Amino acid sequence: VAEVVGRNSAFGPGRLEVWANESTQTLTAYVDGVDGWREHKTTLTLRLSPEWKEWAGIDGKLLAQSEFAQFIEDHLSTISDPDGAVLLDICQTLEAHTNVAFKMQSILANGQRQFRWEETVEAKAGQKGDLLIPAELRLVLRPFVGSEAVVVTARFRYRIRDGVLTLGVRLAEPTLALERAFAGVVDAVQASVPVRVNNGIA
Repeated sequence: VAEVVGRNSAFGPGRLEVWANESTQTLTAYVDGVDGWREHKTTLTLRLSPEWKEWAGIDGKLLAQSEFAQFIEDHLSTISDPDGAVLLDICQTLEAHTNVAFKMQSILANGQRQFRWEETVEAKAGQKGDLLIPAELRLVLRPFVGSEAVVVTARFRYRIRDGVLTLGVRLAEPTLALERAFAGVVDAVQASVPVRVNNGIA
């Protein structure tokens, strides 16, 4: 049942109307909507949280070891697993070496020799190489300023090229996390208003 705004109201006739637009991450409420003039509205525009923007900023990028370690140190409070201090130690002490092993030699029809090889990357971390290098990180991030935090998986990546080690992460389904966070905000608004929240453009 829609909440009726009284005809003697300062806003004039009409009924409360609320819209949620996921593409613009906004919620808009008209006090004199439905059968009113829609002249009085208020809009809530969600803003991405600083920590979300910072993690998204390095998503898919490979950084120099010292740069990545500094990023981890600055964001320890957002990492739930592995332990932040352990992860920082891994990032600071990780060493990787590329080994190439020739496996087979064959003689082609034209008499040329063809070699096949396997390349492996050996990595170790810790002062004695005894730290387990994680495949994934579990992050606890607020997608929007003021929203509830959500768990986001980040796949740990490292690569050695020309003797230089780089590190990075790849966020798993960040768009889905944003959609769920927006839906959570909509649910919170829905619980506090007496009308149905509509989805789409107001």
